[in-house]
Amino acid sequence: MALISERINAWVEDRITAWKERLRGWAISVISLGVEAFVDIMGKKVAQQLKPAIDKIEATGAVTPEIQPILDELRAPSGEAALAFGHQLSGALVSGAIGSLIDWLLRPFITALSKVPGFYLPRSDILLTCYYRGLFGTPGTDEARNRLKQEMSGWGISAQGVDILLHSSKPLFPSEVVGPLALRDPEK
Repeated sequence: MALISERINAWVEDRITAWKERLRGWAISVISLGVEAFVDIMGKKVAQQLKPAIDKIEATGAVTPEIQPILDELRAPSGEAALAFGHQLSGALVSGAIGSLIDWLLRPFITALSKVPGFYLPRSDILLTCYYRGLFGTPGTDEARNRLKQEMSGWGISAQGVDILLHSSKPLFPSEVVGPLALRDPEK
């Protein structure tokens, strides 16, 4: 016969096992109801905030049939997708407006900086063109190569990288073009 403490312990273990699944199910249902209510409230709030923007988008007449259901869902949310769409659309609208405002505010500063030497970095293909056209000195000389390496360093291209770019940008003619030209009759 088991001791009373063993019987009490067994009964407690039995109750824990019986209630564990019930409590887990209850907690999951409460949390899911809370999340669903939150998403519904936020979806409706976002829909109200985006209504003027959606109206302007539709007024352009450029809304395709594939996009129209998304705009309809945003206008009258019926599920969680409206919150996700609305969040992305409002983020794009707000960040675009803030970016334009910051560009406008920083325009005088950027204009002043553009007058500082080294503000503008020509692209690497333009620098190679300048090298081959002799704007850095006679192509192939140390003077021209060093100037090209100095200019390319602004892009983070090493001296070895410049040598590789120079080698890879040399025009190479295919043998089927060069061969017949070399064998042509000089009298013609």
